[in-house]
Amino acid sequence: MVQLVHFEAGNSASEERDTFKEMEETDKPTFLGDTIPPTMTVIVQAIRTDNKKQGFQVTGYVNSDRNNLQLVVVPLTSEKWKVCADATVLPQKTKGSLRWGMDCKNYKIEAEVTLSQITKKPAIHIKIDWKNLPQLLQTVFEKILKYLSDITGESVFSETPGEKPSHQAIFQAMATSSRTIHAVIKIPEVNTYYSTFPVPFALPIESWLVINTSTEGVWNFFSEIALGIKKEDEAQCEVTETSWKSFDGIEFNCLHPHDQELVVAEDCHIAPKFVVLTKKEFANSPRKVSLFLGKRRIAIYPSSSSNLYVILDGSPLLLNEAVYEEKEDYINVYQQNGSIIILASEFGLEELVYNGKILKVTISSWMRGKTCGICGKANWETHDEMEMPNHKQARDCTAFFHAWLLVKENCDKGCKIQRKYEFLDLVMKGEESTCFSTEPVLKCRKGCRSAETTRLNVGFHCFPRDLSMSLTQWVNTRNKQAFTEDKVEAIDADINCTCVRDHPPL
Repeated sequence: MVQLVHFEAGNSASEERDTFKEMEETDKPTFLGDTIPPTMTVIVQAIRTDNKKQGFQVTGYVNSDRNNLQLVVVPLTSEKWKVCADATVLPQKTKGSLRWGMDCKNYKIEAEVTLSQITKKPAIHIKIDWKNLPQLLQTVFEKILKYLSDITGESVFSETPGEKPSHQAIFQAMATSSRTIHAVIKIPEVNTYYSTFPVPFALPIESWLVINTSTEGVWNFFSEIALGIKKEDEAQCEVTETSWKSFDGIEFNCLHPHDQELVVAEDCHIAPKFVVLTKKEFANSPRKVSLFLGKRRIAIYPSSSSNLYVILDGSPLLLNEAVYEEKEDYINVYQQNGSIIILASEFGLEELVYNGKILKVTISSWMRGKTCGICGKANWETHDEMEMPNHKQARDCTAFFHAWLLVKENCDKGCKIQRKYEFLDLVMKGEESTCFSTEPVLKCRKGCRSAETTRLNVGFHCFPRDLSMSLTQWVNTRNKQAFTEDKVEAIDADINCTCVRDHPPL
């Protein structure tokens, strides 16, 4: 059942009534050039091969006292045919018109945008009127209106009987959350109501409610709304000493080796714009954070005195200065209230903040859906939150974290853990079989023994034992992902190893 909802804002405040009265007084478009000099003039001109001149002149006028804007476009070949665009911008209401033809009098489209609050929720009202449109534009309008009429389906409602304007369209919307709106569309052919309609971007509800009614704030209002939408569409991941919260709000707390670098978040293109890594020397020690921005590397090291040290490409930063600015790559690094803050929006990283205990990574809105790592894809979805580097979904949190560890395959010294394929002897469908893991498992290297393990569910592909498939042959088999998982078994994965070199003889 579709319910008709009227969006109407009360005008009880005298200040608001005065605002609308002022709007009506300034509604009639006039030529601002009669009273003020032009703010800008642009001339575009081309000379044809037959020496005839073509082009147009654009003149702009701004009347700050009455919040009026006007653009006048005049072809260089005709002083009578013009295009005039007028706008009056007030704190909660904006009106504009587009007129063209002989002295801007033949055709006209008017639009009015009003911002308000309904039950403390932001709302917008847009009204468009048109008169005497050219035949081509009139045909386009009619096709659009017919299309809207055809797709309305069950969302159609009827109003009180009466003649509806045949040259008017109204759009009304009220935000029900940062991602949904109630919307009403009124056009000559039909009226339509959409309940909890999803919007493709996050609405800045909190900032919208603080409507600046001062004259000085009028010119910044729409830029503030645009900035608010941009901020709402950014995504933040938070890493504490014991837990993780992804870009899409999923929380993790999994066992993994702390002394191996872990991919917090990265741009998942072939040539990533940024990569954020973290590791701990010991389970209870503070994190070291590494940030790669293109070819630049920034490392944040904790110290025993609770201070944080910043290294850029091997050179220390913030020793004698409070702010470091890289103008060529648009990178800013500074310290504030004990936190290191890195700004690199050109790389898709709006902000990285680390205070020695909590790491916060905020990505730009245009980077959504392009990231990977423990922080996830930032695509507003949760079903693919545990995507591993091979683009498969991990069975559990532990497998997910282990997949994003940077484990060196070839290591001469200082390495304790490696990835190894495991095998089990099982009976499958009454037949003795040798089964090999489809994913490698973390195991201690030769010369080290396990000090701590965790249980991990691993998929196995099985071969009849008489085929004599060896582990070495399986390791060298290409495209293991194409093999089916015949069995899932829980096995031990090492997350802490003690090596002989860690305990030299006395």
